[in-house]
Amino acid sequence: MLRWFEEAGASSDVIISSRIRLARNINTYPFSTRITSEQTDRMLADAGKVILTLPVAADFHDYLLEDLDEVQKEALVERNVISRYLEKQEKAMFFASEDEKNTIMLNEEDHIRIQCIESGLNLREAYKRAGYLDDCIGKEITYAYDDNFGYLTTCPSNVGTGMKASLMMHLPALGNSRKIQDLISEVGHFGINMKGLYGEDGTGCGHIYQISNQKTMGQTEEEIIANLENIAQQISGQERECRRQVLKNDRSKLEDEIYKSYGILKYSRRLKFKDAMLFLSELRLGLSLGLLEFQEKTDFIVYQLMIGIQPANLKLIAQKDASEDVLEEIRARFIRENLPLIN
Repeated sequence: MLRWFEEAGASSDVIISSRIRLARNINTYPFSTRITSEQTDRMLADAGKVILTLPVAADFHDYLLEDLDEVQKEALVERNVISRYLEKQEKAMFFASEDEKNTIMLNEEDHIRIQCIESGLNLREAYKRAGYLDDCIGKEITYAYDDNFGYLTTCPSNVGTGMKASLMMHLPALGNSRKIQDLISEVGHFGINMKGLYGEDGTGCGHIYQISNQKTMGQTEEEIIANLENIAQQISGQERECRRQVLKNDRSKLEDEIYKSYGILKYSRRLKFKDAMLFLSELRLGLSLGLLEFQEKTDFIVYQLMIGIQPANLKLIAQKDASEDVLEEIRARFIRENLPLIN
């Protein structure tokens, strides 16, 4: 069974994934900022029992956070199975489908967080699945809800639909042209938050960015999704046009950079995470523009390598808590072994 990052979806040349997250609270328990340890135990037991009996979650695996070590938890965060917030909780549990497209988190920022991910531009399918999970849970658990305000959440910005829709995008041409900062400011006027992922300075290591809705009140789920799709299509159009211009103005230089990146990835013996992400970004760009092709037909997905080379997932592969120097060697070997040969 393929996981979401092992598939290519619609508009995957620019849009890596679509995610819907629903925030819900149980009306018989205080919010997370005021809940006691004893109440947390009861809430986890009550909600966990309900989810375990749901037919829709029959193939989900259930996990107690306390049963996982630090590397296992970090690896799940890297693969977007659980949130950074949940990872830091002392008491929590979660349920995840085998393909890692669906997760139900208990005792995150809210009592219940439902998350569904799809490859490419497919917010509506992710919302369909999240909504169905939400309906099934809601039939057994009474949510905290107000007729005037909607779903009540710990963070005021989530009150209303309680829905956060987001898209992960690969924007190398815009990033290299330094138009990203203007774009981040521009989309903010339309209620969209845009941030770089993986990079410490927020610029988007490997040119990976996330866009998401800023508020959930005063808009329906359909309006939130439609607005995000519209913005994403405009950004994708700008990225593709920027790629065409680069290709038109200096094709040989672009090809040279992409082939050099492939060579470094295929033959290096040590690679730092930031460097590897940059070279993989160049490789992904080259494949999308048809400047590279593999010797054999393959379903190879570059983002699968971007997930695999992250520190905790590498440590799981190595089955040891390796130092940074050793991780660089493991990262280079992992890429060499999984990167197909090109013509």
